Amino acid sequence: MFLILILIKFNFEFFVKVFVLFRNISKFKEQTLGNMNKNMKSQKRFKVRVKTAPKRTQKKR
Repeated sequence: MFLILILIKFNFEFFVKVFVLFRNISKFKEQTLGNMNKNMKSQKRFKVRVKTAPKRTQKKR
C-alpha cells in the first residue's frame, strides 16, 4: 500500500512538471507568434509608407 502511494505521488509530481512545461511552451509559442505578427505589421506599415511617398510628390495639375 505504501509503495502504491509513493508511486501515485511520484506520478502526480511528474504530471504537474509536464503540465507546467507544456504551459510554458505554449506561452512561449504565443509570445514568439505575437512578436512575428508585430514585426510583419511594422514591415507592412513601412512598405505602405514607401508606396505612398511618391503620391505626395506627383506633379501639380
